[in-house]
Amino acid sequence: MVDEIGTNSHDFFFFQGILGQLTLSITNPYTGEIILIDEEKNVNDLSFEGLAGIDTMIMTQHGDALFLRNHINSQQMLFNIENFYAGHGGDIVHLADTTYILGNIFVDGGSSDDIIWSNAGNDTLRGEGGNDIIDGGPGNDIIYGGTGVMLNTGNDRLSGGAGIDLLYGEDGDDTLLFFVDGLFNADFTAYNIGAAGVSGTEVYVTIDGTNLSLDVFDGGAGFDTLVMTDGNDTFFLDDPQHAFHPNASSLRLIGVEQIDAGAGDDVVDLTHATLVYGDIIINGQGGNDHLWSSDGNDVLNGGDGNDHLYAGFGNDELNGDDGDDQLYGGLGNDILRGGAGNDILYGGAGNNSDYIIASQQQHVFNSTVVFPDLLEKVDILDLVPSGENALGVAAGDLSVDFATTAQITFVRTEAGYKNSLGFYNVSLDGTIQSVELAFPNVKNFSAGDSATINLPGAPDTDFGFFMIANGANKNNNFSNYDLENGEFKFIYHHGLGDERLANIADNENDIKLIFYDGAVEKTVVGSNNHIYHTTTKGGGTNLNSDGEIHVVSGIMDGTDGGTLRIGFEDLPNLGDADYNDVVFDITVQTKTSYTLLADDADILLGGDGDDILHGGIGNDVLVGGAGMDTLYGDQGADIFLFQSLSDAGDIIMDFEQGSNGDIVNITDILEGFDANTSNIHDFMQLVNNGGNTELQVNADGQGTDFIALVTFQGGLAGTGLSDLLANGNLTVDQHVVV
Repeated sequence: MVDEIGTNSHDFFFFQGILGQLTLSITNPYTGEIILIDEEKNVNDLSFEGLAGIDTMIMTQHGDALFLRNHINSQQMLFNIENFYAGHGGDIVHLADTTYILGNIFVDGGSSDDIIWSNAGNDTLRGEGGNDIIDGGPGNDIIYGGTGVMLNTGNDRLSGGAGIDLLYGEDGDDTLLFFVDGLFNADFTAYNIGAAGVSGTEVYVTIDGTNLSLDVFDGGAGFDTLVMTDGNDTFFLDDPQHAFHPNASSLRLIGVEQIDAGAGDDVVDLTHATLVYGDIIINGQGGNDHLWSSDGNDVLNGGDGNDHLYAGFGNDELNGDDGDDQLYGGLGNDILRGGAGNDILYGGAGNNSDYIIASQQQHVFNSTVVFPDLLEKVDILDLVPSGENALGVAAGDLSVDFATTAQITFVRTEAGYKNSLGFYNVSLDGTIQSVELAFPNVKNFSAGDSATINLPGAPDTDFGFFMIANGANKNNNFSNYDLENGEFKFIYHHGLGDERLANIADNENDIKLIFYDGAVEKTVVGSNNHIYHTTTKGGGTNLNSDGEIHVVSGIMDGTDGGTLRIGFEDLPNLGDADYNDVVFDITVQTKTSYTLLADDADILLGGDGDDILHGGIGNDVLVGGAGMDTLYGDQGADIFLFQSLSDAGDIIMDFEQGSNGDIVNITDILEGFDANTSNIHDFMQLVNNGGNTELQVNADGQGTDFIALVTFQGGLAGTGLSDLLANGNLTVDQHVVV
């Protein structure tokens, strides 16, 4: 028997109940959620039948508890009522039921903290003031969290339930719940397309069988969070292939500041070719997640599992946390932390043509002379045709105005001597610097063997070569020389009061080649009258004691200016003048420069594990952390920062030397090092190892306890510690805080 019955018109019912302490657990039959009630409530004890028309229930201001099903005898209490207006006392409107169906309803919760569980149908639910808990139940619902009228109110928890729902958090810090409306099938994949104008990773992820929600989540004002399930969920920014609520826009996510993906292998894909979404925190939590943001300054936390994080535009923070993660910073000044596990970190956007202009600088040799066919013991002038026009080096051929490297490739030697071939740079004022031996004994090399030399570029554009006639023989094959850690210098008036580095304008009789190993200096045997230098066609020969031209040069054919061949004569006064005593080729590496059209200076922190770090475009800071890490600076002037000896064991794959090149910073490792007073060789040394160069450090400079801190893949082309320090490629006295 129904207690109150309306008419077939539009009726109003006024809630009547019994005020008392209500202590019970209520269970949402659609979601299984359980809420414990233990407070004073005005509980309905009458049943109401609205009949036809649009009928309305008006509740009190005392805090009512309205149940569709009587919580004691399970009888239906409400029939055919469409509108419910709760008061301001903090109400329970429990209309959820799998047996008793109301249809499309409207609920206004009023102020205070309400619980509104709706029925099946296309409902409109308003929490209004207070911190409300609202569930739409089955049907295509619109839910408004409402606005709190007091501080710390309006923080609502909204769930659309089954159906195509539209959730508005409005004011307050709201929680919007991801409800599973179905599953993606095998026709769907997630594809990382990137953000508008920025390439993505182009990774495809299979999402067959993952959870699908058809809802639209609009957080409104405040800090709002979308909470996904503990299953395998997939969420797209738009997903136009599935139905939208008719009142919704083209985005499924609006005004939400945080996404908690939950346990499970989740995909959160906010990438889009034209739509953007920014300033969001995405927490992967458990599982192997793919978290892809778009525009803005985002924070992505992978949590447990092997996660794939992508940030797109903006100054982002990516934390892989536990597991073997892949982190992609995209464009912007990002911070990437791999955390535990073997991680791969990409700081930049790669060679994205939309934001990088690439330009190449190439050195073409000026010589138009084809290198002559040299014959043993045949004077260069007696060749047919004569090789006279090959004498010397064409102006500008040994001058490169951009920082790069050059490869010296050994061709042959016909000499009886064990000659030594060396190289040096020439500063703007003519000072001879960065002296090194490329081939200490040419007899030990075969055709095709090569060495790499560094060219610093402007302003020190010029370089030259020298040969020590029979140098290996005279110096016992340099067996008493620590060629890996010592350095050569041409010295003017060695041992005299006006001693200085030699200049190309000096006379050979005034200079000596000196070797320093950090403790002892030696005069290279052959320094007096047995060292011959490359000289420019028509230029001075003052560096050669006999005043003769000891080199011939030329290109390989009339159309290829990319390789220059040089031949040396090793006898004083030219001897047989056949110029085949040391023959080698020079090729200057083309330099590709990148101009950035967007800011992209990243910080990459590998953390524990064997990580791979890619700085990408921009000037980045890379910290491998513990483990055997592989570091790529990529484009830009990057800092490879080592903070403790536990960081040892890393390898740098693309270290760029010279002015505006990369930097290895070991300031935090050295103890008691003073750049002005300490002997650098007590604290560090460069050691060749299988074609690579190791930077070994002895942290306190005491004893000989060196450990390999970092390996430079491909070596440093003979560069010494003093060169690295002078060029700014090694920093020992500047702390970097990350």
